[in-house]
Amino acid sequence: MTPLGRRVLGLVIVAIIAVIVLAAALSYLYTATPLAKVTVQGGTVTIEQGTVDGRGSIGVIGISPQIYGGTSEGYPLTLAPGGTFTIQVALGNPDTENHTLDVVRVAEPFVGQSVGVALPLTIPPGRDLELPVVLTVPSEAGSYDFNVTLVSFS
Repeated sequence: MTPLGRRVLGLVIVAIIAVIVLAAALSYLYTATPLAKVTVQGGTVTIEQGTVDGRGSIGVIGISPQIYGGTSEGYPLTLAPGGTFTIQVALGNPDTENHTLDVVRVAEPFVGQSVGVALPLTIPPGRDLELPVVLTVPSEAGSYDFNVTLVSFS
């Protein structure tokens, strides 16, 4: 066989191997399990208020419950397991005295990553604000609803 013939034969063999590898890779991608995903259907934010040490009623710091869901609000959300997203919680103080948001609790399987302000947060009379709460979705694929509770002691 001439040197040119050996070279052509070598290129043909390399091309055949490349086609086989490409076909195997495409076959694997086609039949492999799709990437895991977490779907957040929506959720609820509840504000707990009441009495502390018998001092009486605590003023309102927001509408409770606040329901999140529906396509107009961007739900459902699809994220990778362990991904994060932010909800905006509407707060306000229609009272004539300061009130405080003391604690943010996030129900499992979600995890509260952060709150956009330092707690406790004093809300002055007549003030409205939105509180960003960053949530981490579960590490297992599935469909979930989140539940967040804000607690006001004063």
